Amino acid sequence: MTIKPLKATLKNGKTVLLKSPEEADALALLQHTKKTAAETHFLVKTAAEAEKLSLEKEKVLINAVNESKDSFIIAAFLDGDVVASAEIDCSCRRVKTRHRASFGVAVSKSAANNGLGTLLTLKALQIAKEIGYTQVELGVYSDNFCAIHVYEKCGFKRYGVLDKSFRLEDGSFRAEILMVKYL
Repeated sequence: MTIKPLKATLKNGKTVLLKSPEEADALALLQHTKKTAAETHFLVKTAAEAEKLSLEKEKVLINAVNESKDSFIIAAFLDGDVVASAEIDCSCRRVKTRHRASFGVAVSKSAANNGLGTLLTLKALQIAKEIGYTQVELGVYSDNFCAIHVYEKCGFKRYGVLDKSFRLEDGSFRAEILMVKYL
């Protein structure tokens, strides 16, 4: 699904362009994925895994999502660079579960703490509701306090914890907090 472009002003006064990435944006989106994976352990992909991603596969992903009726990506562009992205995807396309969507967001450190995570989350929830989803689910690292704050501010509720869900490269574990927002 393709999202119409929208301009928004961040807390720092800068203007970002929110839109569905197109094939021509594949390199910028790929660079964002690699950058955020290197900046934090809060993504499922490690920096090494992100480095292995290819431009061709990124183009295929973008086209597949844009052609989908129930999934979308919103990329936030600042001065031509992707500084954040959010994605909604159908949790399971079976009749009994296709009302559920999964959500993920990644904001680069350079764009953090300016309301971008909240902006992307609220926009993604609005579009998810328009598509027909009745609930959006996510999992977040238990030590990602900023993200947890954003999600709770946007109406997500905790419904469980999965201990040792994530094993970091140093061998330590992190629990995953499971959250849901009913639309």
